Amino acid sequence: MSQMKFGCSLLLLFLTSLVQAQHSLGVPVSLEHAIKEYAPEWDLIFVSIRKSKEENNTYFRWKHEDKEVAVFVNEYESIDEARITPGSLATEAPRKQEKTKDLGDEAYILGQASYGARTVNVIFRKGKVRVDVEAPSIDVAQLFAKHLADALPAGKE
Repeated sequence: MSQMKFGCSLLLLFLTSLVQAQHSLGVPVSLEHAIKEYAPEWDLIFVSIRKSKEENNTYFRWKHEDKEVAVFVNEYESIDEARITPGSLATEAPRKQEKTKDLGDEAYILGQASYGARTVNVIFRKGKVRVDVEAPSIDVAQLFAKHLADALPAGKE
């Protein structure tokens, strides 16, 4: 009887780990598929997934012709941790910051930067996930942000 209890406990532990592993990869996979489906002309050229106690983030890069888009996705333990604060919008050089209501639970557009090939950012939060899209133009940044926001599950405030 004790062997059966041990076996059931071990099976339960295995199934719990499997569900958590699938859940932790669910967001990156959903976002990758959203761009593949709605912007198929963009090729995924790089992805880095970091899942640990300290970090839970994914970095993507897509390319189309001579344009490149970078997307930073951070998953947090709580909505409060994920909230966008003025400090999280700080950049190396002053940039126009505009709040927008078109994406997720909260979102900002950071205007043209005077450096780099990806000069516009759209930063949004949906639930416990914060996404930063860096793109060469506002149109491209908003296109990616919309597809990514639509792919994330509904946020709960």
